Amino acid sequence: GNFSSRFFLAPMWPLSEMGEAKESLIDQPKESVYIGDTIRDYQTAINSGTEFIALIDKGSTKEQFNKVGAKNQVTSFNLIPDIIKKL
Repeated sequence: GNFSSRFFLAPMWPLSEMGEAKESLIDQPKESVYIGDTIRDYQTAINSGTEFIALIDKGSTKEQFNKVGAKNQVTSFNLIPDIIKKL
């Protein structure tokens, strides 16, 4: 896919307070990538029709992401651009 520079890290605040980023996520889900570290982030992305990249860090584990079917997983921010290019 062609995502250009449109990607989102999991918000630390409610989606209702995301403003412009929220509008882009909702209005252009096929051109967006949601990056998060919890199963809740994954479910939010899937429910909005947005590609998801799991950042295995301090949130959910690799095993938990595998269980729900999250296929794009990284252990470092440095690996995110490579995953985006493959989407």
